[in-house]
Amino acid sequence: MQAEKIFYANGVLMFLSGIQMLFYPDLYFRLDMSHVDEFRVWNHMLAVQIFTYSFVCFAVAQSPTKRSLRASFGIWFMWLAYHVASMMYSDSFTTMGFDTNAFIAWPALSIVFMIAIWRAYPQAAQFKNEKPLEEKTSLYVALIVLMVINIATIFAQPRVALRVYFPGKAFSGAGREFMENFMVCIGMFCICHIPVYAELANNSTPFQDLMIGIEWTFWAFMFAYMLMVDVVYYKSIGVDTNSFTMWLFSSVAISGCCYFFAITGYQKKSN
Repeated sequence: MQAEKIFYANGVLMFLSGIQMLFYPDLYFRLDMSHVDEFRVWNHMLAVQIFTYSFVCFAVAQSPTKRSLRASFGIWFMWLAYHVASMMYSDSFTTMGFDTNAFIAWPALSIVFMIAIWRAYPQAAQFKNEKPLEEKTSLYVALIVLMVINIATIFAQPRVALRVYFPGKAFSGAGREFMENFMVCIGMFCICHIPVYAELANNSTPFQDLMIGIEWTFWAFMFAYMLMVDVVYYKSIGVDTNSFTMWLFSSVAISGCCYFFAITGYQKKSN
């Protein structure tokens, strides 16, 4: 029971943080108007990333195990190290427009969650005993592969990622640092997804499939917005919209598969 509360609390925190970053970004940024384009892209995509990760947390909360708790402990430790490093090298982040004083809350939250996870670990189940569905396992394995590719290209090589996604713009100075940091953050969230998808590949419930489907639906809406509503702006700042088209179709396909498994799973339960 304690483990479930931890993951639900994590999900609520991500949900509220994503909304805050999207609508009230001034908490973290002192915006230099010369980098307004970088800020807009960074803020929108990272806000959606944080917001949608809440559904991942809600999915795990339904049946947490010792393995998912170990993974969550490692994830919070990673964010603790990231924010401590951000504050230690605050000159670089201040140049990019960050208010590093606002980072102080995140190391504290990381420590609180790590302590809670440590306490909940002995009472958690070792693993789930149900037999996984082969087709569903293939979906989550494919998602893990997708996250690994993102880590290799976005997290490990942020400058290469900028050339891939923004071939029409030459970033330099603080603007390039700003966008490289954005790529690193997105890559870190991809790392966060891997243990969750691995756990769900073992066996996921219809509710968990539904949560992952909702996560990818929000990504589909975001890419659709970029391509259909705000496409002129994104082309003007050098974005390769073809890459967004690929992600739109991928998001629709993934969410569709998740909804299919959720619906069929609920139907089996009712029969």
